[in-house]
Amino acid sequence: MHAASATTARPVDAHGLLPATRYLLIASTVLTGLGFGALYLLAENTASTFAWTIQPPLTAAFLGAGYGAGLVLVVLALRDGPIVGKRGISAGHTINLGKMALLEVGGIRVVVVSVRQQCKDTEMFECFGIDIAAARSVIVKSRGHFRAAFDIFFPDDRIIEVDVPGLTTPILTRVPYRNVPRPIYPLDPEMEWQPE
Repeated sequence: MHAASATTARPVDAHGLLPATRYLLIASTVLTGLGFGALYLLAENTASTFAWTIQPPLTAAFLGAGYGAGLVLVVLALRDGPIVGKRGISAGHTINLGKMALLEVGGIRVVVVSVRQQCKDTEMFECFGIDIAAARSVIVKSRGHFRAAFDIFFPDDRIIEVDVPGLTTPILTRVPYRNVPRPIYPLDPEMEWQPE
């Protein structure tokens, strides 16, 4: 007779981090901040504020700036493997996003993926433990695929679409058409058309 092995889930916080990882991030941030302060802010005094004297002070400031840059970006969580969509066009379908990371940059959380996909399902955030309903705002790069999945959080009157450079645009007059006979609707809205 074999005894079934019991596994216990390790407690994680709202970001999906283990307590030990959280403490390591805090310690790393504190040490990085101390390095930034000793080298960048007190570049003239490295003899008394750092482990060794760094001359000229500009070199210390340059090294300190590197520490300061480390304070700007924090990796909160990493993940690899597919997710299963919950709503909209992806409901019940496997979505391969490759390696994923949840980053924090200047207090803003950013999800990045290694396989380009439209942001078409809430699970792309929720797999990291992000509570979308509690977010002050959510910004996605998607032409419109997000609407069916995110509608429970953001109705149409709360969505602001921004036209940025990329593969396509909803404003057709911005597309440099070369082989389109003119006039044609909707490029030429003042045109008149009569059925033959």
